[in-house]
Amino acid sequence: MCTFNIALDDTLVKSARQSFPDENSMTIWMEEQISVLLKMHVQAENKKSVRKAHKHDALMGIISEVSDIDAKRVHLSEKYGL
Repeated sequence: MCTFNIALDDTLVKSARQSFPDENSMTIWMEEQISVLLKMHVQAENKKSVRKAHKHDALMGIISEVSDIDAKRVHLSEKYGL
């Protein structure tokens, strides 16, 4: 378990303390909330690194420079077995 020192607005913490029966309950709740936020952040970062499939039209610009490949025929053949 890691420990971080964080700065929070005193007025905000004072207002929130009234919602908890004791200091330990508030600490546990804060740890849970931070864990949720960190998990969301990690998931968002992982989604960024996943390569997305390109549509045929997007690839046509790349492949069109190669004159001996009929990209449309290759695409239809691979996709539909034609």
